[in-house]
Amino acid sequence: MSPRTNKTKPVPGIFYPEEQFKRMMVTLTLLVCIALSWYLYMDYGLRDFFFYIYYLPILAGAIYYGLKGGLIISGTVSILYAIVLVSFPEEREAFLDRDFLIKVISLNLVAFIVGKISGIGLRYRSQLFYLKEYNENIVESITEGIVTTDRWGKLTGVNKELEAHIDLSKSEILKRYFWEIFPPTEDFDWRANLSHLVETGSPTHNSNIRYRPPLVKEEVIINIRSHPLKNRENNIIGTVSLVEYVTKKAKLEEGLRKAYRELRATQEQLVQSGKMAAAGRLAGGVAHELNNPLGGILGFAQAALLDTKEDDQIYKDLKAIEEAALHCKEIVSGLLNFSRQTKGEFREVDVNKAIEATLALVNHQTKLQNIEIVKDLSSRLSKVTGNFNQLQQVFLNMVTNARDAMPEGGKLFITTRNIARGRKVEATFLDTGSGIPEEHMDKLFEPFFTTKEPGQGVGLGLSVSYGIIKDHGGEIEMRNRKGAGVEFRIILPARQITAR
Repeated sequence: MSPRTNKTKPVPGIFYPEEQFKRMMVTLTLLVCIALSWYLYMDYGLRDFFFYIYYLPILAGAIYYGLKGGLIISGTVSILYAIVLVSFPEEREAFLDRDFLIKVISLNLVAFIVGKISGIGLRYRSQLFYLKEYNENIVESITEGIVTTDRWGKLTGVNKELEAHIDLSKSEILKRYFWEIFPPTEDFDWRANLSHLVETGSPTHNSNIRYRPPLVKEEVIINIRSHPLKNRENNIIGTVSLVEYVTKKAKLEEGLRKAYRELRATQEQLVQSGKMAAAGRLAGGVAHELNNPLGGILGFAQAALLDTKEDDQIYKDLKAIEEAALHCKEIVSGLLNFSRQTKGEFREVDVNKAIEATLALVNHQTKLQNIEIVKDLSSRLSKVTGNFNQLQQVFLNMVTNARDAMPEGGKLFITTRNIARGRKVEATFLDTGSGIPEEHMDKLFEPFFTTKEPGQGVGLGLSVSYGIIKDHGGEIEMRNRKGAGVEFRIILPARQITAR
């Protein structure tokens, strides 16, 4: 579809603005009147010179209004000239003279020629005007930003969509270079992009580029597709870029990715729960098988102790057997309690007991790795409302992470206390490991994020712990301690006792 053109009506303001042209015509008319007055009083030899002033309004009218306007003005001037000659007796003979006819014909001939040429020019200029207007309307109607530059990156044009996202007026924007509006980032460097475009002539496409103020009104995420701009000789004279604002789309995609990660974490947690349930059933079967021989060993050892003197070496050996059997029963009992399938009901929980039960499970491993457990558990610690097994799982994750952070040995400080005037319970786990890099601090509680070597963890322990503590109405925090390692701080609401 081609743009609409107008072949009869000239485009206003192509040569002069309309108001300026009207003032010019009034000035020329007054000038002609003055010339006519001089014509009446001047010597006859000078009258021909002043006659040429008649051509001024004819030329102006023909140039501005085209053929029709020029002929109307030339006809009016011819009639005015005839009236002047007829009005004065000494000039009446000249009215019928051949020179008069030649002058009148010349006035109209000039109007015709100039008007015809001007009309052709006006039609072409009119078409160019409407074509330019048509193209500008297309560019301004596009909902994506458009920007053009010269070979050196100087901005030469922008549309309204791009201007709306920049905190500058259009005139200010066009004084700058592209990289002043969109400065280089880790993802995109316009200088290198421009060099590539000019040298190779190959289009470029950069996606999901983030920009922030001052020149950008708000943080935006954009895609930029750039193409070389060529002249008729196929030489590259600049670039044209399409800037697509995808902020909402990118945030929606990020939300979907986050939801997908959470779904995967939930799925993995369900799988892990299934494994724990299977381990619990297996442990239950194993416990039943072990409890009988352990009971026999313990019973025979204790019976033999009754018939043996304490200063006898056999007594010491039997005592060691008794202690080992009791320790085995404690381990089996702890494993059963930890792996037992529960419905997640919340009851009164003693945090100190949950920590002690957790340490009983890992006591042997921590000793093998030369890790000393330093406990400072408050004897007046308030009870909390929660699920014993879930809290034990959280504490086990804390101890396991600390153990993995100290492969060469170290100390793990575990402290409990009441805070907020007894309304909350705090448990801290501080190791003497190497700490966590600062760039990873805000990602530690994300599902599947881990700083461990492949095969040593899937990155779910802390995310699961975070979810459990949130379900208990609590908070979990982590920070690096100078001169030490990592400190995890768990805060739970204390159980409220209703007075009777």
